[in-house]
Amino acid sequence: MTIHIEPSAFGPVRAVAAEHVVAHWLNEQGGNPTLHGGRRRGHDIVDDDQLVDAKLLVPASKSEKTRYPGCTYKLRRDRWRPFDPTRITHIMLVEFPWDWTGQSSTSFVETTITIRHEDVRLYLIEVAEFNATLDEGREEAENEKWAFIILDDDWLKQHRVH
Repeated sequence: MTIHIEPSAFGPVRAVAAEHVVAHWLNEQGGNPTLHGGRRRGHDIVDDDQLVDAKLLVPASKSEKTRYPGCTYKLRRDRWRPFDPTRITHIMLVEFPWDWTGQSSTSFVETTITIRHEDVRLYLIEVAEFNATLDEGREEAENEKWAFIILDDDWLKQHRVH
């Protein structure tokens, strides 16, 4: 039996898919990644001396795009807390296309989740640079209890690796 996955159920599926896409990309670059998964603090993937945390980009709302021109995406980071450089050396931001689809099938012996997307984009940032960016707005983010950081499109383009 095959079941269509509604967009509202994509959250957990997207998070797992992001980790797998990043591990696959690192492998394609000649690395030797080991996927640890994101259910714990710190990195999702180890590739030699790189500790990579895969993060999903979320589309900014219409009002956010109006308030912050040139910003199409945001990232969930409660109060803009810095990343621990002893646990994470790189952040890989993952942008899935707006029109991706998913479905699952199971026989109660094997479950398969298929995600179809034409163009995934990846942005690799060293954690020190990312923390410096977070630091610029942290005071306001803490005061306002912001859960997201709005990311500048030009800044993202500078870090695109796929």
